[in-house]
Amino acid sequence: MNINPKKVLILTVLAFLAAGCASVKTHDLTEVDDGVIKVSSSPLMWQKHRSPMFTTCEEADSYVKGLKLGGYSDWRLPTRDELLDFYFVFDFGDADPKELGIKIEGDYWTSDEEGGAGFSGGWNDQNSCEITREFQPATKGYVRAVRP
Repeated sequence: MNINPKKVLILTVLAFLAAGCASVKTHDLTEVDDGVIKVSSSPLMWQKHRSPMFTTCEEADSYVKGLKLGGYSDWRLPTRDELLDFYFVFDFGDADPKELGIKIEGDYWTSDEEGGAGFSGGWNDQNSCEITREFQPATKGYVRAVRP
C-alpha cells in the first residue's frame, strides 16, 4: 500500500480545521424576563423579539425611547459592533435562534459609539469555515433594542 505523505498531511489539517469550526462554543443566551434576553459573556440585555420594520432613524429612535420591557425603560439602539457581538452568540455559541423563537436575519437600526447618528444595515454571513460577516448598509430596518 502506497501512502502519500502530502495527502495525509492535507487530510489531517482539514480534519483539525473542521473539528475546530464545529467546537467553538463560547456564549450562552438566557431569557431573564419575558421578552428580555442576556448573553452570559456580556453585561448587555437585549430585546428578544425585533420590532416592526421602520423606514427612518427617527421612527426607530422614537420606538426605543418609548420601549418599556422587562421592567426597564432605558433601552437604546445598539452600536454596529454590539449588533455584531449579538450575531456571534449564534455563530459561535450554544444559542439556536429558531429554538429560542428569535429572528436575527434582516437589517437593523444601529447608532454610533456616542449614541447618535443612527443608520440601518445588517451583518451578512460570508459563509466559510471561519465565520465572517460584512456590514451592508440599508435604507430601512428592524430594531433590536439593548440596555444599558
